[in-house]
Amino acid sequence: MKRQTLIQTLIVMFALGAKVVYSQGECWTTKTDMSEIRGFMPATVLNDSIYVIGGSLDASRSTSIVEAYDATTDSWTSKAKLPQKLCGATASTVNGKIYVIGGSTSVLGLGDQGLGEVVKTVYEYNPVSNSWTRKSDIPTPLEAAVAGVVDGKIYVIGGCPFKFTSSYNSVYEYNPATDTWVKKSDMPTARCMASATTVDGKIFVFGGVANLNVTAFSAVEVYDPSADSWALKGPMPVPKTAHASCTVDGNIYIISGGERMGTISDDVLEYNPASDSWAARTSIPVPRVAPAACSIGGKIYIIGGLDLSNTRLSTVEEYNPALDPTNTVSVGNDNSSEIPAFRLDQNYPNPFNPLTTINYVLPEQAHVRMYVFNIHGEEIISLVDSDQQAGFYTVKWDGRDSFGKPVSDGVYLSRFCTGDYNRTIRMLLLK
Repeated sequence: MKRQTLIQTLIVMFALGAKVVYSQGECWTTKTDMSEIRGFMPATVLNDSIYVIGGSLDASRSTSIVEAYDATTDSWTSKAKLPQKLCGATASTVNGKIYVIGGSTSVLGLGDQGLGEVVKTVYEYNPVSNSWTRKSDIPTPLEAAVAGVVDGKIYVIGGCPFKFTSSYNSVYEYNPATDTWVKKSDMPTARCMASATTVDGKIFVFGGVANLNVTAFSAVEVYDPSADSWALKGPMPVPKTAHASCTVDGNIYIISGGERMGTISDDVLEYNPASDSWAARTSIPVPRVAPAACSIGGKIYIIGGLDLSNTRLSTVEEYNPALDPTNTVSVGNDNSSEIPAFRLDQNYPNPFNPLTTINYVLPEQAHVRMYVFNIHGEEIISLVDSDQQAGFYTVKWDGRDSFGKPVSDGVYLSRFCTGDYNRTIRMLLLK
């Protein structure tokens, strides 16, 4: 009777277009807005504050605004403005100073009637004097590039020229100590509007696009500065561009963005570099493209960006992976620590056609029952029905029923049962 009631409840909620959320907790929290709405701006951490630099105010205007966010007090402070208005630049922190590289004086090299230019300027910010200094230019004017810091040097990767008609695969190393640039080995895939983050001395580059009019890449490529070489990793579950990426406890989180320019998703994907594997996490409440993003104290801050109507945002959302119910659960009293738990991840890709993957975790031996049913509560196929040892498991569903017949497109539910732990995820098959 309880199972029938649950299925009926799910049917009603999905018919209304609602999401079914199980014990979400407080992994996403709304914080204090920026003073200005803006997108396409870089951010970097300096002295435990997040500096958000420049950006675009609308479809034709860039800005020189600089604000610092203190996560401890949830407050913003205005800083000295950039010497010029820029969006689509990169920003990195080295030895207590910020370096802003490249960018465009209009919005992604487009601007009002195509005005503006892509620049090769480099500016250094000194927080003690709250002032900016011009440094040696990067060899090539570029915008929408990514950057990573390893051993006190900044690596600027990819990007695009004016008008966003093509992309670069170039890699330039900047040494702030000598104020010099060196060309390094090219990235295998030319792209811009990607994201990058550094783990264990290597720079991971995710997604991006070749130009304005194509679908994003799902490619993941890793640069090792010590060897000046690139390696290819397993692809993202879905292509992404204009997304955010941050590292917490050695894992990388890819947040929101779109599959091409003009689209937005609410995805949050966790990437484990050690196992080269992906898992879906709790969606961002306010989907956005081209936000600023940084991690401090084990939490990720997603700042500003654009919504689907191309309107700039000032909103700030804090994501705490430790509180994400799809990841771990707390047990015991207030002094307890978080331990691996029974877990069912969201399928990926989602939507899918015709194959999708579902990962789950067993912290102990259990009898696992996993099956797919439609919105009428009719079971379509049993995916798992057996005793299994503790470990990580992967199940694939090819969109067929138990008789091997392809099912029609639409919403399907996957139910995961292990005794006391039960969870249902929503899957969308699109043909």
